[in-house]
Amino acid sequence: MWPELGLGYGINEHWYTRVYVSNEGEDLGLTTLDSTNWQNDFKLTSGQSSYDLALHTKVTWYAGPGQGQMLEIGPAFQTEAGLWRINTNLFFRRSFGADEVEPTQLSYQWRALYPVLQGWHWGLVGMGELGEWNHWAPVGEQSHRIGPTAMSSWSMPDGHSMRAEASYLQGKIDGQNGNMLLVTLRYQY
Repeated sequence: MWPELGLGYGINEHWYTRVYVSNEGEDLGLTTLDSTNWQNDFKLTSGQSSYDLALHTKVTWYAGPGQGQMLEIGPAFQTEAGLWRINTNLFFRRSFGADEVEPTQLSYQWRALYPVLQGWHWGLVGMGELGEWNHWAPVGEQSHRIGPTAMSSWSMPDGHSMRAEASYLQGKIDGQNGNMLLVTLRYQY
């Protein structure tokens, strides 16, 4: 189990920032603090071309002595193909201050959503870790996950909105076969 709780804010139309904590454990009731995270997404383009480009950054402070920090940075793309909305992200991750320092790692995320009803989208989502950014791990040692996703948004009586997304991914997690259920609920004010 890996529940997260956070608070995000759109500073302006080009900058979104979020602070959140991640817990981890075998059972939801037995999770402990794993990390504190600060994410910033800076939109570099907005409608000037057929795609939008943002710069994603995240700093993670791991809990516990000797755990260190991690910096994640990379491009985030969004485009449309017909009614499909497609997001693709490449992230470079580097750990600092930990007992064991790893070389810079490369990971990816992608999502393709299609509108099916007013306020509802469905599609596919995928993510994975490739190994060192300039020397990918052998295919059998990489982690890749893929699965269906559904997203809905609706207006609240107070004039704000809610957004919910659920995805079920199957594949490899840290080199082992596994499944992931991702659920996000966002109150937007």
